Amino acid sequence: MKKNVVIIGCGFAGQAAARRLKNFGGRGLRTVVIDKNPLTSFLPLLPDVLGRGIPSGLLTYPVALLQKAFSFDFINEEALGLDLSRKEVETSGRRLGYDYCVIACGSRTNFYGNEQAQKTAYALDDAHDASRIRKALDERPQTAACIIAGGGYTGVEIAGNLRRYFDCRRRQARIIIVEKAPQILGPLPEWMRRHVLKNLREMRVEVFTGTVLEKIEGDTAVLSGGRVFAQALLIWCPGVKVPDFAQKMQCKKNPQGRLMVDEYLRVDDSCFAAGDAAFFLYRGDPLRMAVQFAIYQGEAAAVNVIRSWRGLPLKKYAPLDLGFVVPLANNDSCGRIAGINVKGPVATILHYLMCVFRSRGLSNKAGITVSLLKGGIMADIALFILRLGTGVMFFAHGLQLAFGLFGGPGVSGFSKSLQGLGFAPALAWAYLAAYTCLIGGALLVAGFLVRISAAALFIFIAVAAWTVHWQKGFFAQQGGYEYNFIIACVCLALVIAGPGKIGISRKW
Repeated sequence: MKKNVVIIGCGFAGQAAARRLKNFGGRGLRTVVIDKNPLTSFLPLLPDVLGRGIPSGLLTYPVALLQKAFSFDFINEEALGLDLSRKEVETSGRRLGYDYCVIACGSRTNFYGNEQAQKTAYALDDAHDASRIRKALDERPQTAACIIAGGGYTGVEIAGNLRRYFDCRRRQARIIIVEKAPQILGPLPEWMRRHVLKNLREMRVEVFTGTVLEKIEGDTAVLSGGRVFAQALLIWCPGVKVPDFAQKMQCKKNPQGRLMVDEYLRVDDSCFAAGDAAFFLYRGDPLRMAVQFAIYQGEAAAVNVIRSWRGLPLKKYAPLDLGFVVPLANNDSCGRIAGINVKGPVATILHYLMCVFRSRGLSNKAGITVSLLKGGIMADIALFILRLGTGVMFFAHGLQLAFGLFGGPGVSGFSKSLQGLGFAPALAWAYLAAYTCLIGGALLVAGFLVRISAAALFIFIAVAAWTVHWQKGFFAQQGGYEYNFIIACVCLALVIAGPGKIGISRKW
């Protein structure tokens, strides 16, 4: 007789567990997934529905398609209780016995008993919530302030995307993060907090720390200290908790209700927990809630289900931390990847590449990519490509003129050409022009003193156009200044735009 494996939740951890168990459906294990939602939501991009305009539908994927791909039975009902002693799960429609259970129910917004907030505020737990917030923003042009309760990862991401939303529509509204603690993003390193705060200020996001929401009256929010905001939209994200059924389980839990698990991710001998539902201590510290850990824990829990069924020793769960990024809506993100601190558009690009990779369905991946391109993430990349290509071209030309490389004339040959054009002293002008190309090109590539370098190179190319090509007309076929004109336009654009966010300096 087949053994029943019940997975509660079809988020990242639940999907990973179901995928790992896929090949054992015909070999003695029957997998059942319980989830009240017929659609999964891709949580990392929910804030981008607000600011970058990603359609919320692109962040959902039908569980029915996962059911077909991973060969499990699906019960589209809410889990209401789990009895460890009886090995039984209670749902809104039945009681289901199990031989093994994987609790992968994720977490939900914690309102901390604030009934006013629960009735009035918007949460951001799934794609439907993101769609509701976006609709409220569109239908409430009178909104004067957006209050984000909570200064964690989600609150910071929401705040930046809200600013992006209002700026793109040329609408005025105050964006305010309210945090009870003395500082936002408490668990992060100090340099990351400083980086995020600097960017929030640049995006005109106000941060009130040591502050709580005292009262909500209609669309008016009252904060501690007597601050009152009328026509306010309230978004609630100060923390999360696991679903009620998990909190009622007779086992050890942390204050959020996360289930304490051992080194094998076990709650007891036949029940495992993974993802946000699992409280796992690693080197004495709790492992943070993250998509990568949810996926790896889901796989590890399923592996131990299989090993337990086969009578083999269980495998200890060893976390693999690839890093994390705090994505900011102005593309100046920050994080730590593979032990290396990263910030700026590079961090943003890495974040979104991973999001596209981990999203479900080719059409969703394509749609998300197009939305991100439209949403402005590629502007800094485009400027970087323009700056890099121009810099490499001038640097290579400088090597020709200065050292005679790549078939170039070298300084002596170049000075003779300049002498023929009437430049005196020709050798001095040759050195000046050659090293303007060489050093200016290198600085463009590095993204340092870009405006100054581009201005010098603009003068160089303008002088070349005037002295060599002007009399021959515009088009290159007749030896005219067509190419010089294009390069001069690029240099002028770099003088105006500056280095962008991918480079050593940000201003010059």
